[in-house]
Amino acid sequence: MKPSVSAWLEASEEDLSVVKALLQSKLATGAASFHAQQCVEKSLKALLEEHTKNDKDADEIIDEIYQSRSRNCHKIETWVK
Repeated sequence: MKPSVSAWLEASEEDLSVVKALLQSKLATGAASFHAQQCVEKSLKALLEEHTKNDKDADEIIDEIYQSRSRNCHKIETWVK
């Protein structure tokens, strides 16, 4: 596993821990939602960095996915090994 992938997964796990703690308190559901979104995004970045076949970083790939979705064009398979 690439070091950057491990770092993304560690950060994702930290966000998930925050989500669990915030949901138990039942006071900060908005903050829990934010950290849940961050957890998913960091997990996606880890997945993309581990399995992409080019030198683009995960942020660039995610930007391209959003742009292609807005043009109704899906090219995800071109980024995956």
